[in-house]
Amino acid sequence: MADELSAMGVPDVDDWADQQREDDDPDDTVTVWPENAAAFGVFIRCAWQYASLPDGRLLPTGIAAGEIRDAAELMGVPREAWPQLLDDVRLMVGAVLPELQRL
Repeated sequence: MADELSAMGVPDVDDWADQQREDDDPDDTVTVWPENAAAFGVFIRCAWQYASLPDGRLLPTGIAAGEIRDAAELMGVPREAWPQLLDDVRLMVGAVLPELQRL
């Protein structure tokens, strides 16, 4: 990550990260880089799968590949982009899932 940020002209990654935290908007605004727009758009439109626990709670388990495919198709994402899109959405799910399961 540091190398990628340096390649984009960010001289000091730690200073940049501190600045990003200081600039955080309290209204939970999300900034999405253009190369992630399709994956983010699909991710936020997908329905999560849940497992029912014995105590009645629902535990999020992820997003089905078919759900991702359907959302991508409805959004008009070109088919040749779907394999990378699937990987990108799964990466997001992997980042979010532990947080959702802690709730």
